[in-house]
Amino acid sequence: MSMKAQIQLSRAIGCEFLARKLRSVMILLSVVMFAVLALAIWLTTVSAWWWLFAVPVILISIVLIAAFVVANVAIKVLRPNLTEQQDGAVKAFINKFERVAEHLQTPMFIIVFRVILDIIRKRDPSFIQTATKDSTTLHKDLLELQKSFK
Repeated sequence: MSMKAQIQLSRAIGCEFLARKLRSVMILLSVVMFAVLALAIWLTTVSAWWWLFAVPVILISIVLIAAFVVANVAIKVLRPNLTEQQDGAVKAFINKFERVAEHLQTPMFIIVFRVILDIIRKRDPSFIQTATKDSTTLHKDLLELQKSFK
């Protein structure tokens, strides 16, 4: 596999993974942000002093929305153009990778951090390559270990 193809693969996997995690965070924070904004706006009708609470809440909401927009744009810029087959394969790989991470109980923020580092630093082997290689060779290692105990 050429270096360009390897980088493109890392970017495709990383961007898909980050987009999924960002989408989850966006949904959760949107619900919380909407509830807090609604409360803040309602409280301003009770007393004008509540504007001291409402203004920072509104500013924080605007900053969060801007951050989500910038993050989505960055993911779309970094994501390589994929064929339908490649896109389906990347999504299937991410599904399996998430299941493996869930079984190992690795916190998602650590996985997200490692994937971001791989995209930025372009290391070889990447975290995803190491994790998949280790998970496929782990069964063979267990069988060899079992044989040594017989």
